[in-house]
Amino acid sequence: MRFEKVAHPRQLLEAWLGYRIRPGKGNIERHLEEACHLSPTASTLLLEGFVESPPLPNPLAYARDQALWEPRRPLVAAAGFLHGDLNLGNVLVGFDRSGEKLEQYYLIDLARFQEHGYLLYDQLYLEMSYLIELVPWMPFEKWVRFISILAEKDLPEQGIMPTELACTSAIVASARKSFDDWARNSSYAGMYDDLWGQFRLAAVAVGLNFCNKQGLSKREHFAALLYAAYHLRRYCQKFEISMASGEVSSIALADEEAPTELGNDWGAFLEACHAFDHEHLYMLVVGPQVEEHKLSLSSLGRVDWSLVLDFDPDTDTSGLYPLVRKEVEQRRRGLHLLTSEDNQPLAFNPLRATYWYAARGLTGRSGTLPPDDTFLQWNRQYGSKLLAQPIEALAKASDEFVVTVVVLWNAQDYIQKVCELVDYAFGDGAEFVFAVPDPEIFSSIPYKYVSRFSLWSDQIAIGFRSFISAPQDSEEILLPAAGDAGVDRGPVALTPSDVHRLEEELTLVHLGLGIEEEPDRKTGYAFLRGNKISWFELAMHCDVAREEITEP
Repeated sequence: MRFEKVAHPRQLLEAWLGYRIRPGKGNIERHLEEACHLSPTASTLLLEGFVESPPLPNPLAYARDQALWEPRRPLVAAAGFLHGDLNLGNVLVGFDRSGEKLEQYYLIDLARFQEHGYLLYDQLYLEMSYLIELVPWMPFEKWVRFISILAEKDLPEQGIMPTELACTSAIVASARKSFDDWARNSSYAGMYDDLWGQFRLAAVAVGLNFCNKQGLSKREHFAALLYAAYHLRRYCQKFEISMASGEVSSIALADEEAPTELGNDWGAFLEACHAFDHEHLYMLVVGPQVEEHKLSLSSLGRVDWSLVLDFDPDTDTSGLYPLVRKEVEQRRRGLHLLTSEDNQPLAFNPLRATYWYAARGLTGRSGTLPPDDTFLQWNRQYGSKLLAQPIEALAKASDEFVVTVVVLWNAQDYIQKVCELVDYAFGDGAEFVFAVPDPEIFSSIPYKYVSRFSLWSDQIAIGFRSFISAPQDSEEILLPAAGDAGVDRGPVALTPSDVHRLEEELTLVHLGLGIEEEPDRKTGYAFLRGNKISWFELAMHCDVAREEITEP
């Protein structure tokens, strides 16, 4: 690490953002016009429904126009190694066997690494990748309040944060305190204000970068803009930069509708997939993803896939698997990453778990990789036997459910082999839905139930984001605890991983069952006409009265 004198603060933003802030080059201007009707040339933002004093500066305008930073204040900036894409999926954390003690961690996917970059961008990028996941699941007013406090206070106090965000704010405050402790180091004491200034400028850059990303919703783009604007205002206040009073843009969250750019193909695709109901099983076939689309693809995890055939050898590190993992697990489904080395007989529970099969091997496990990265070598190693194993295991466990195979990859040779194996295992119990930019390449597929649509995988992910509600944090599963005579130990909470594992094989009878009436069910009606009784009806004694027995 070294320190450099930077003549103008905008120099840092340009170093971090590059082409993204240039008119007509990135997506920021277009996304913010769609999300909140922002005028890119306005220097000041008025947030409808909120009183902001002073008003918020427009971070896009400041990133483009050097004249807005008056009086200019040079900075001493820290420079060194920059990861460049430090999101949650690019940190691997290792614990000891107890799961309590941190042993090691790794930063992965260094494709955007810079040997000479301005620091602190990584820390704020990691923070933003964590916070942006909250946006779809909370009232927007609380997001605004949370971000405003976060930007105004170097180390926000827990007592002033929204109660629902107590855990989130504690995590963010802990990370910021670590930075503050470092900045107060006696070696850097004279640069303390400059380092906090660099920290806030990094937040501005990160917010604008997330405004640039494809696949985020309008609400998420708007949230990213506010994250940048509040941190920019605090920077200007700290360094006494007179925020311009020129053109004003009144901004408000635009109505969020299903993305119009999907056109008729999205609706037809959804219909061909039976709206992803619970009367079918679903298999996903994917390959390596386009880098620019990756962050938008997490919502692919909102479908209850029984089997995923992933042909990306890096899926477990920089591919689709870590992107969708959280959403899959929040749907109370088990998630199992499998390779050809898992050659024991496979027993699937397709209704309660997702089996993610690395269909071309994994880079980190050399024994799973073909000798050469060609279809011929892959077909010799996988085509006749190995790939058939997970497909046949799904067919065996399907219990006569029809499987809908959704193909989002256009490698014809590989896909042809997948279709042959699926047809052999399922026969007429399989449907094929091809959703690729040029679906005509699969026009020769001969099977009976085939649909083709011209869609990109990120378009489908955007559609899922609109059509399928985001998974919510599940309530705790509480079980009665066994204790000594006369000692009430209270209930024991299962960890989410325990719940996923147990529910693949069992129906958990826990203390939360029977508390709420099931939606769209008339209590006592269906049971009295021969249908299965619900846990709520059991709690209401809709079957027979039970005697309470007290132990002597």
